Amino acid sequence: MQFSTREEIEAPIGFVFEQLTNFDRHQRAALSRGVEVERIDRRTSRGAGMSWRCLFMLRGKPRRLEITLQQFEPTTVLVFDGESQNLSGALTVELTEVSPRRTRVLVKLDVRPLTLAARVVLQSLKLAKARTRARFSNRVRNQAGEIERRYRDGRA
Repeated sequence: MQFSTREEIEAPIGFVFEQLTNFDRHQRAALSRGVEVERIDRRTSRGAGMSWRCLFMLRGKPRRLEITLQQFEPTTVLVFDGESQNLSGALTVELTEVSPRRTRVLVKLDVRPLTLAARVVLQSLKLAKARTRARFSNRVRNQAGEIERRYRDGRA
């Protein structure tokens, strides 16, 4: 199952990329939502090969997800691969400079089932495709808004 959405952010591409790759901030945000996040690589700098193990509750069951940053091209592309017991997926974030103070962000998510149970869950999401896509787009829109607010607050 694939999702994609595009947002424009009123901030320079370098600022947007820095915000998207502030992995410590993302980890703190996940922890505040009850997700246990553990860094499992030994890298000392940001880049391809960074990886995390996430533990969280979903529909009353504990779930585990391992995420690896596969591609890291400064100011242009981030590609993450994730795998759980039942699903695998890839998240691609592409940045394009529209103007010196405006950045277009294209976010693509591709999720694949690894088990029959996961196939059934994805099929139910496909039946509610419009609502599922709207939730995905809203989530990306909210993140874009947060980045814009941080940029405005930092400039003021």
